Amino acid sequence: EASRHVPSIASSLRGIGYQNIFLYGGDSQFDNMQGFAIANGYDKVIDRDDLPNSLPGTMWGIFDNHVFDYAIDQLNRATSPLQLTLFTTTNHQPWEYPESYKTKIPDFSKEKFRKGQVHQTMNYVDQVLGEFMEKARNSSWFDNTIFVFVADHSLTVYRDNYEDLRNGHIPLVIYAPDILTESVRIKKPVSQVDILPTLFGIIGYSEEFTAMGRDVLMNDGAFASLVSNDNLIWYEDDHLYTEILGQRSTFNRIDNFPGMAMTAIKPENPSFGLYQNRFRSYLQTAFTQLKSFGE
Repeated sequence: EASRHVPSIASSLRGIGYQNIFLYGGDSQFDNMQGFAIANGYDKVIDRDDLPNSLPGTMWGIFDNHVFDYAIDQLNRATSPLQLTLFTTTNHQPWEYPESYKTKIPDFSKEKFRKGQVHQTMNYVDQVLGEFMEKARNSSWFDNTIFVFVADHSLTVYRDNYEDLRNGHIPLVIYAPDILTESVRIKKPVSQVDILPTLFGIIGYSEEFTAMGRDVLMNDGAFASLVSNDNLIWYEDDHLYTEILGQRSTFNRIDNFPGMAMTAIKPENPSFGLYQNRFRSYLQTAFTQLKSFGE
């Protein structure tokens, strides 16, 4: 109930005539996904109970290729603007995918991480996305659609070190060739909170809205924040500030991101306090706004 007044992409788009659908091939009761989606403005949640019982899958849910086909059907049936969120399931344990794709997937057995099983299912999902886009390209709604591809988390190969940014390194692609006519690669930090204001900038959303991120296409600097239990991360302008609540703080300049080569900056350096205050101000603002929406 407390989240019902918090702005979201679905509640905002509903106000200008969009229908909002959350589509998941598994059990939407898991992790309260259904309750969260409905509380945050989605009109409908579709899960495996709404899809044919004969469709194969894993313990997580129906294989993604069938779910993407269902998404195409929903988009073809739409009679009003539609925001559809599809959450994939196959790229999770037990790392299984349909038999019909076995001959299409390269051999990743030499990979050390989980003996290539993760790479296989990721490759399967990539192929399914490609098939989905080919079907979408031949649909009447393609030219007027914005596609967003994003992950909720990475492989967490470096999970033993919460400060390692590679744990949170995920893909984010916004694709709309008839709307965004030039390709742009954002070289500054970007995170999931930036998706809403960036999309609203693209569509020219004219209503007032609140967001904790920014439109990354405005090229006015960016940041990324991660809060996991007591572990806090603030990444801005090639600087990484980390804090374990009530215990310790560190501040580093990142010299090379892929290898996480860093130079430590001491607390007496003025920039240490500057970035620390920015991060804490951000957290306090987010907390205060979360508690005050709807009052």
